[in-house]
Amino acid sequence: MNIGKKLKSLLQKNKKYFNYLKHLTLKYPKKNDLLVYDVVGSEEIKKILFPDRDFTVLAVRGEWFSVHPILIIKVLYYTVIKKIRLRMSYDLAFISLVKPKLLITLIDNNHNFHRLAKYYKSEFVCIQNGFRSHNCAKEFDEIPTLFCFGKRDIDLYKDHGVKLNETFPIGSIRSSYFLKDIAPTLENKPTYDICLISEYLFGMEKPDYEVTEEGVRLLYEWTFILSDYIKRYLDGKNLRMVIAGRQRSTESAGEKEFYKKYFGNNVEVFPSDKEYLNSYRLSYKSSLVVSYCSTLGFEALSWGKKVLFFPHPDEKNLAVDHSKSRFFKTQIGTFEEFESKMNTLLFNLSLDQFEEEVAKDKEYFMSNHLDTYKIIKSYVDKILDN
Repeated sequence: MNIGKKLKSLLQKNKKYFNYLKHLTLKYPKKNDLLVYDVVGSEEIKKILFPDRDFTVLAVRGEWFSVHPILIIKVLYYTVIKKIRLRMSYDLAFISLVKPKLLITLIDNNHNFHRLAKYYKSEFVCIQNGFRSHNCAKEFDEIPTLFCFGKRDIDLYKDHGVKLNETFPIGSIRSSYFLKDIAPTLENKPTYDICLISEYLFGMEKPDYEVTEEGVRLLYEWTFILSDYIKRYLDGKNLRMVIAGRQRSTESAGEKEFYKKYFGNNVEVFPSDKEYLNSYRLSYKSSLVVSYCSTLGFEALSWGKKVLFFPHPDEKNLAVDHSKSRFFKTQIGTFEEFESKMNTLLFNLSLDQFEEEVAKDKEYFMSNHLDTYKIIKSYVDKILDN
């Protein structure tokens, strides 16, 4: 093998390590009273909570790594002297240089964030951004200040012995922002009869798609079944349906191909867009929202929308077992059961009747506070401005 081929082989084998090198920086972490943990969610925190407040972001998914000499020395101190694992040591070193009064994250299920509160004495605030499973709750020991969707989340953690500090069951930050700033600009009359919240998994339109995890397998199987049920249900009916896509515009080709096999060109798939909040707009403009067990389904329910949850009958991890309502206890198995439930929601039950059926349940799962994001902002401002 000549030198050129050897070099090419070396680069290919170590490609991921060379990719890391591209993300290294010598910049010293900027000192700040507010540190946002995770690049993911930081844009929403900026847009919704703190458009006029400066903060420092700690990247935790490899977007960049600081290799400033002082930070490296601190990493070695935490790793060698304190015997803390490397990932945690880096985070602690970064935080110790920023010296924040408060750390905040929109990724409430990040284990490292909760563990950091044991090592660094400051205020830690996490904002729930997604419906949490039973398995998720099992993996925590203690959670700092938590702004969560509803009492269901508090009960979920307590049932698994998780120590909770301050908890505020005040609903969804995105939902409150949408209702206050975007919904008033939309036409109040429904545009669509049905909005399907997609649970498409990247690549599942391909015949050789492999399923390994149990939870993914159930979602995978039921997505095919639900799509087939809806196709059969729409046949011969003059109903307009839209699909709120899961993938972003640049990655949505496979998702559109998947649904096209079922619905052809009769149903439009809109890609996910956090900036424009496509999925929220589509759900808001629909008479009925159909969801596997998505966060948006519970958010739409809190707005007063009719929602049909359609989890796999074997799905225990996302069980909404508190509920007594027939519209949460779906456990639909056959097409005939699905058809009956859809007919009831679309044609036989008024919105007021549905609201009466689910009133207690929906508040348990998702508090409907229009001022959720203002409550969080006020809490943080009070700490930072003292």
